[in-house]
Amino acid sequence: MNFFFTEWMINSFMYNFQSAIIFILIFLILGCHNASHIRTQKILEQDETAISIGVITNLGGDTDAYKFHSIRESNNFGGRAEISYLKGSGNSEFGPYAGFGMTTMNFGIIGGFDYRTYSGLYSNNPLKVGGQIEINYTPIGETTGSTIVLKPSITSTTNKKRKYYYGIHGLIAEGVNLSHEAGYFDTNLNQEASSIINYYISSVGGGISFGLETQVLKKYIIQIQLDFSSITNSFKSSFLYPSSAIPYDDMMTNDVLETGSLDYINSYPFVGLSIGTSFFKVKKISNNRTKTPYLIPNKKREYDPQTGKELPNKNSSKKTFYDSEPSKIIND
Repeated sequence: MNFFFTEWMINSFMYNFQSAIIFILIFLILGCHNASHIRTQKILEQDETAISIGVITNLGGDTDAYKFHSIRESNNFGGRAEISYLKGSGNSEFGPYAGFGMTTMNFGIIGGFDYRTYSGLYSNNPLKVGGQIEINYTPIGETTGSTIVLKPSITSTTNKKRKYYYGIHGLIAEGVNLSHEAGYFDTNLNQEASSIINYYISSVGGGISFGLETQVLKKYIIQIQLDFSSITNSFKSSFLYPSSAIPYDDMMTNDVLETGSLDYINSYPFVGLSIGTSFFKVKKISNNRTKTPYLIPNKKREYDPQTGKELPNKNSSKKTFYDSEPSKIIND
């Protein structure tokens, strides 16, 4: 009896464990937007640089928001890996970043630029104010095209004593010349068919960020960040399905047929989880700097009160005069 009970417990645990793993993977993959960019919150000194590597994913998102629509991709990669380069200028930081990411079913590449200025630099809690601008490009897949994303942000900063940080962020995205392949059954042809839907998307949202940045070695830090965001998407397309089209029921592989044009708006919250590390490098000061010469005090000069001419120094040694020929010396 105990043997069968133990075996049942083990099988039940393994089943639940596998189900949990599958659920987590699906939960992570179904990311349709990104509002997270993990960067060091440390104030960078003049010419100090930071190279960061981060992995970002979405936890959830409202997949039901796309249930009755063919076009559903924002092309703003929710799951991504990034590498960034930041350089400090004393009162700001800037630099490029690149990476690759994925939406629900497609992979693409990312390129962008960071700029943040330091506000209240000499206060107890200075802020970083700025943001990122990037382009998400999907060359192949069910959805192709480009999306331009702007993410303004204001965050607190960290140092050796202050490891936690927080902030607010916005999200503005504009997808242009996006296309999506939609499948259906054509009753006239009596076979499966598909059409290419060209569409545009505009997204506006915002949220809050919380993070932890801790130093593990002299020049290395580990960082983890959570972003809670809400987004509103506006999809627009002039595409119309053929009158002979019949939709499929399986939403994971195909699409549901809409009547009329494919214009709609949806909104939903989502959470972003980011983990990354940064390496810092301070520009070395050259040892061949010009040394400040020692100041030689001026000799005391005396002047004739009547003529105003300088009087000869009594302590000076005998003057030496040189002839035009360098080998001859004439003494007075």
